[in-house]
Amino acid sequence: MSSTQSQTDICNLALMRLGQNKIQSITNLGDPNAIACNVAWQQALSEVSREGPWNCLKTRAFLAQLPPAPGSQASNTNNDLAGATVWAPGTNYAVNQFVTYASYLYQCLIANTSGPSFTVDLTKGYWFQTNYFDPNYLGPQPGNAGPLYEWNFAYQLPRDFILLTELNGNSCWGWNGQGAGNTTGSLYEVYQEQLLTNAQSANIKYNRYETDTTKFDSLFTGALVLNLAATIATQLRKDDAELSVKMLQLYKQYVGRAMTKNAGESNPRRYNIVSQSRFVASRRWSTNG
Repeated sequence: MSSTQSQTDICNLALMRLGQNKIQSITNLGDPNAIACNVAWQQALSEVSREGPWNCLKTRAFLAQLPPAPGSQASNTNNDLAGATVWAPGTNYAVNQFVTYASYLYQCLIANTSGPSFTVDLTKGYWFQTNYFDPNYLGPQPGNAGPLYEWNFAYQLPRDFILLTELNGNSCWGWNGQGAGNTTGSLYEVYQEQLLTNAQSANIKYNRYETDTTKFDSLFTGALVLNLAATIATQLRKDDAELSVKMLQLYKQYVGRAMTKNAGESNPRRYNIVSQSRFVASRRWSTNG
């Protein structure tokens, strides 16, 4: 449920937690309490917004691919591979000769005359799949990210982006008390202002940086109050940070309870046999950790 609290109201709730006088406006430069709230507000809001997939901050976006990165079509600079060809049966191959087969690059370990099946020749030890990769032999690498990244595609994130919560229908956030994300096989990387992934499209849900406080859920507002109080406590109280530490502890406990309630408001989804398959996940990383 949305709140009716203004920015000044939220600041006053934080000040009440600290036993401080209320302010009339956060922009009052003649009031030390207002100055402290004004300085700490943006940091506190950003920090709380990144704590988890707050429903009151969620929004959708279909991301546009960035222009191809420089060098995305790499050129071959290794003359030793200049003679690489597509493997063919009944052909004489010399040691260290390179061929391509099924979009992979192989190096000849034993001179041979190829038989009717590459798989059989590979089993005999004639060929070794090499780690060397060059787009000139296997075709251009798909996507627009270029060879500088580990990913094929790069997308521009929205200007108000705070936290990625879903990518192409796959959750990017698993609440376990620690806020561990990217756990459901939706592989991606947030790099500066870009989203890098192997997906050919990027339909996302994300937490936005929301400045309209009337859109805040009451639980989000409560977390923001405690975070703000923890940030400004030492400056206003002139103490040894004892109250600040206490507010921070309360904040962490509060966020855990708030995220549990927040998660209960998400609609259950039909089981996705592909994205939630342990077999599929095991092809990306070990299920044993």
